[in-house]
Amino acid sequence: MIKSIECKPDGEGKFNEFTYSKPDHMKYFLDKNYDMELYGYKVDPDDCSLKVYQDLLVFAFIKENIPSGSRMLDIGGGYSRVLKYYKDDYECWNIDKLEGLGNGPTEMNMEGIKLVLDYMGNFNKELPDNYFDFVFSISALEHVPEDDPTLFIKIFQDIDRVSKEGAYIFHAFDVVIKGDYVWTNKLMLHFFQNSKPLNDFIYLDKLKEASDIYVMAEKYYENNWRSSTNKSYEDFGKPLSYNILWKKDDGRLKFLEDTMEFVTRKQIPWSTLSKPQDYLKDNSAYVFHHIIKCGGSTVFNHLNKWFQVESDYRSYITPDEFLLFKDVNTYNKYKLNTENFTSDMCMVSHFDTMETYIHLRYPEVIQEKNKFKLFTFVREPLDLRISLYYFTFKGEDTKNLSLKDFLKSHSNLLSNQFPCDENNYKEVLDRYFFIGLVEKMQESFDKLGDLIGKKRIILSVDNKSDKDPQLEELKNDTDFVNEFRERNFLDYLVYNYSKEKYSKI
Repeated sequence: MIKSIECKPDGEGKFNEFTYSKPDHMKYFLDKNYDMELYGYKVDPDDCSLKVYQDLLVFAFIKENIPSGSRMLDIGGGYSRVLKYYKDDYECWNIDKLEGLGNGPTEMNMEGIKLVLDYMGNFNKELPDNYFDFVFSISALEHVPEDDPTLFIKIFQDIDRVSKEGAYIFHAFDVVIKGDYVWTNKLMLHFFQNSKPLNDFIYLDKLKEASDIYVMAEKYYENNWRSSTNKSYEDFGKPLSYNILWKKDDGRLKFLEDTMEFVTRKQIPWSTLSKPQDYLKDNSAYVFHHIIKCGGSTVFNHLNKWFQVESDYRSYITPDEFLLFKDVNTYNKYKLNTENFTSDMCMVSHFDTMETYIHLRYPEVIQEKNKFKLFTFVREPLDLRISLYYFTFKGEDTKNLSLKDFLKSHSNLLSNQFPCDENNYKEVLDRYFFIGLVEKMQESFDKLGDLIGKKRIILSVDNKSDKDPQLEELKNDTDFVNEFRERNFLDYLVYNYSKEKYSKI
């Protein structure tokens, strides 16, 4: 028997029921006759496209949450079936360049719907600021290119720009399960990281074992997609919908901005014992790139014995509350003022996402090597991933995701932290005046101290994670380890070059 569900946030304001597509959702939509309302015919859930599920999901959300007369914007909607239905009772807008991406349309004529011929992220002034009550996309944003590190930021900021305070923002992404691999566009992960989602993120590998998942039926795929993909259903993979909902909260953002401004002012003093501009002429300031699970917590906890540490992490501690600044607009607005840095200061941060890579957030650190000395620590790639696994699931039952499955889930984590590729990794690593090795942490820290003229410190190791018997099994599986090395070849290029640089110090 179907459980009791509604297509709306629950009593706690959460939307966890609808993070990914489920058969119960389709039954709910069909029992409510939403298919007849939207399409004028009964839908066969075993013989329909994934977009039918996504259409019905957004259709239901509007019907159950968005008041009549509201202003709605469909991003990349093409010939939007949802807007066509609601256009008489809502103010409906569609932004689409109509260039046919993802087999979308190249022209259309939809009376009663305002069309803006552009892409979200271009800040087109035809879309008014603070205007829309509901902004959504259906199987559109997974076509956004992933090779431009600034594009995700622009799309997120543009959506925030056009949304009113209290507006719902909803996106349905196509995700494909293909054997041991789950594909998605990284923009979806960016949204989860930088918004305040009302539904919790579910680790993508868990979708492979989910028993309550709704995917595009093989029958529909064979009849409608195979001729264009030239792949079997098994080879192509199982498409499903992964959804994210958040609510714009200007009051919350204003609170975060005020707090961030206070913390930033507190961190960077405007008056020091010596003038920063004079001090920097002959002495460099320092920047520590904290790479996850590479001894960063240990390093961070000892740097304050050498420096005035200036934290640029997204998390800040205030006397009243621990705040995690997920909002990229707020975070990017309040950067540390490096013009005020002196040689007794060291900035620390992860610099590990598209909007926070150091060459984008603080390009002066890369361009002005006489003023800034950049350093980091790296770790053997397999050991790094193992440590991340046990840290991620610390205190939790790891049976639902084995160590080997975790190691197969993503590739080249280390090189993505810089970022670099096989053509420029040496050039990127040469930006660092020092790269230490976690395997030689005490020796590395001693070398760093010698290089910068600081007294050596005996380290106490922090942030250790418990292990389990899976490690012994992995150690004896040479085939798996060799396969991991091949799949993460770029990480090993980075690690081996770092070891080479270290040996010359």
